[in-house]
Amino acid sequence: MKTLLLATAAVAAVAAAPAMAQDAPTGSVGAAWSHAEADLGGLTADGDGGLIDGNVAGPAFGDWTVTLGASVGWADGDIDEDKTLAGQVHLTRKVGNVRAGGFVAVSDAGDDTLTTVGAEVQKYFSNMTLSGAVAFSTMDAADAISVSGGLGYYAMDNLRLDVGVGGGQIEFTGANAEYYSAGVGAEYQFAGTPVSLFTAYDHTTVDDADLDVDTVTFGVRISFGSDGLKAREESGADLGRTVGGLAGLVSGL
Repeated sequence: MKTLLLATAAVAAVAAAPAMAQDAPTGSVGAAWSHAEADLGGLTADGDGGLIDGNVAGPAFGDWTVTLGASVGWADGDIDEDKTLAGQVHLTRKVGNVRAGGFVAVSDAGDDTLTTVGAEVQKYFSNMTLSGAVAFSTMDAADAISVSGGLGYYAMDNLRLDVGVGGGQIEFTGANAEYYSAGVGAEYQFAGTPVSLFTAYDHTTVDDADLDVDTVTFGVRISFGSDGLKAREESGADLGRTVGGLAGLVSGL
C-alpha cells in the first residue's frame, strides 16, 4: 500500500514538473499535533497523534492548476509504527474569482485502501472565501458519499478564521450510518516571515453508531511562493488540506 501511494505521488509529480517549472510553485509544509476524545455509547477513549504534510500548486495547461498534496500521520507519538500515508491530486480552473474542478485522493486505512473522488469549488471575495465539495469514498468494507462547506474570513491577509460543516452517509457491510461534522479554526502568519501557526477544533457524530469524536489540533506551517495566507489560498495550494468524504472522518478518528 505504501509503495502504491509513493508511486502515485511520484507519477503525479513527474507529470506536473514541466508545467510547474514555467512559474514558481506555491505551497506549504506543516507539522501538527492533535488530541482526540471519542465517546461510543458511553464508552470513552482518547489519544494523541501527529501529522506532517506538504502541498504545492502550479500551472498545468492553459488556465488550469494542478495541486499535489501528501501527508504522513501517526498515533500516540510513535512515528515508527501505525503510520497513515495519504496523497491527493487536484485539477482546477480559476475563472475570475471562482475556482472549480475535481480531485482524487488515496490513503491507507488500516489494511485497506481508501479512495476518494470528488468535485470542489471556491469563491473568493475581498476578505473571505466560500468553499464547497461533494465526494464519494470507497474501500473494501465501506462506501460513503458526503458534502461539505466552509467559510474562511480574513481579518487581515495574514489572519484567517475558519468555520466548516459537513455530512454524509456510510454504507458498511450492508448497514447504513449517517455522519455529521462541524469545526472552527484559525491560522496566523507572522509578518515578514513564511511561518504561520494554526489551530482547529472539530466535532464528528455518527448517529447510527452512537459515536462522537472531538479533535483539537495545533500546528506550524511554512509557506513558499506566496505573499500571505490569502494569496496562498487563491493560488489553489491549500486544496490538498481540504479533501472531504470518508477520508476526513478516518483522519479524525
